[in-house]
Amino acid sequence: MSNLAAQLTSRILDNTTKVNNYLQAHELPDLSFDTDVPPTVQQDDDFTVPRDAAVEAAEELLALLGGSTRAIFTQKITDLANLQAICRFDIATALPEEPKSSTYDELATSTGLPEPDVRRIVRGSITNHVFKEERSGEVSHTAASRFLANNKLVRQWIEMTATETMPGALNMVNAMSKWPASGEPNEAGWNIAYNTTDICWEYLPKVPERAQVFADAMSVFTAGSAYGPEALLEYVDKNKLHQGTIVDIGGSHGSVSIPIIRQHQDLRCIVQDLPAVIEVAEKNVQGDIKDRVEFMHHDFFTEQPVKNAEIYLMRWILHDWSDKYASKILKALVPAMKKGARLLIHEYIIPEPGKGSATSQLSYRWMDTLIKGLCNGKERDEQDWRALFAAVDSRFVVRALYQSDLSKLGIVDVEWCPEESQK
Repeated sequence: MSNLAAQLTSRILDNTTKVNNYLQAHELPDLSFDTDVPPTVQQDDDFTVPRDAAVEAAEELLALLGGSTRAIFTQKITDLANLQAICRFDIATALPEEPKSSTYDELATSTGLPEPDVRRIVRGSITNHVFKEERSGEVSHTAASRFLANNKLVRQWIEMTATETMPGALNMVNAMSKWPASGEPNEAGWNIAYNTTDICWEYLPKVPERAQVFADAMSVFTAGSAYGPEALLEYVDKNKLHQGTIVDIGGSHGSVSIPIIRQHQDLRCIVQDLPAVIEVAEKNVQGDIKDRVEFMHHDFFTEQPVKNAEIYLMRWILHDWSDKYASKILKALVPAMKKGARLLIHEYIIPEPGKGSATSQLSYRWMDTLIKGLCNGKERDEQDWRALFAAVDSRFVVRALYQSDLSKLGIVDVEWCPEESQK
């Protein structure tokens, strides 16, 4: 079997060489992100043919190297519409495993969709290597379509993206026009999409099936070591934060704080969340650490009831809120803080443009747009984090903004220093 990656790489090299030779022969500058080639050149076949061939091969190479996850998780809005249809109407699950194939008529019968619709959806997805049609009218699986068929949570992620985050993002500009400079969580693109004044976090529980899809999707998004507790474990150990109480604010089932106290016997944790979450979490605590874990109902917009703890932890809490509401959450902590207490925030620390890989920059900015459209939330860079704490209280002193190779999430380490207010 020929090496497809090598073929595509060779094709890219051959055609980019032709492009560069053309530019040199016409005494034109090299390709650059800062300048574009003249319109006349963009209409010359001697330039456009090798350019387009190089682009096509590059896109194929990206798809090949990225595999099933790239085919599923990085698509444009029209691709997403087709993927949603595949999941909503169980097209991938209706298709038998290879080497079998199905005709479009058979898929139409299995899914209950008209044959022209099935054909349109499948052929639209074949362009991203989701399904293949090696013989006209006969559809079979690729790795990507099989990935969809065999992973319910991934199908839920697609449904959530198409139903919640993408409509919010597509209406973000309309919301910015309707409510200029708003930081209100119910004045976002998502509210225009669904014509409601409810915050999305209040609305979804009223529609249990959508709330379940959202929860399942988040479990996919945060799966894997890149979103696990490893970086926090490393940071706590490195900074010798080994004793006392951790208050895990909005901590759900304690998926981050419990691993920390497992590693350090002189730590205990109090996990705070809303009553419905805590009710479930309390039932699932394992016996070996049960005497060092407490669950507590708490709304993080109200005053923190646990006073004088050593560590307060927030994992992916503040990004759901604009600076206005993030400030309220932080101010609610102030009465509880003692000198030297630490606040550890486990969230994105977006690097400045040009720093980090282009892929990571794309991921960060993609999330920033989605959270803005969903609830006027915000992913923050170093400048944003420092400005947020400075505006809330000068006694919050940012000790470090740390990015571990173990996680996509950074750690904002803040210390409560009462003496700072005297300066």
